[in-house]
Amino acid sequence: MEEKQYRPNVAAIIVNNKREMLICARSDMPYVWQIPEGGINEGEDPKTALLRELKEEIGTDEVDIIAKIPFPIKYMFPEESIGKKGRNFKARYIGQEQSYFLVHLHEDAQIDLRTFFPQEFVNVRWVNANEFLEKIIGFKKEAYTTAVKWCLENYPKWLA
Repeated sequence: MEEKQYRPNVAAIIVNNKREMLICARSDMPYVWQIPEGGINEGEDPKTALLRELKEEIGTDEVDIIAKIPFPIKYMFPEESIGKKGRNFKARYIGQEQSYFLVHLHEDAQIDLRTFFPQEFVNVRWVNANEFLEKIIGFKKEAYTTAVKWCLENYPKWLA
């Protein structure tokens, strides 16, 4: 039997000119907020995956990359979801190993959550980092907290 691994993944902490970050409400889980993230396809580098995921999930890749967190951040899927066929990657992986990027959304960029089917998000909000960390629940909280705190410490002019 093949040992399950972590799925290579990218995640975007998207900021605006007001030092707020974009959070997205999931379409499949009411009241669950997260940041755009997704798998890295075979042969794809993290930057290319990041831009593809942004285009798929929020309808735009009009961003400037400010920084890439210099270390991967892992999280495990909840035990009850490992091996489930609903999201086929969960049948093969025990969690995700994420490459986080801090990106600035261009001021004139248009967010469109309906560009990809199935639609992953139904709503977006701009919040400060503390509001985001208060809203996050569940198995991603530790990973998100690590990433946001790193951005706050290393790029305070971009995130409040």
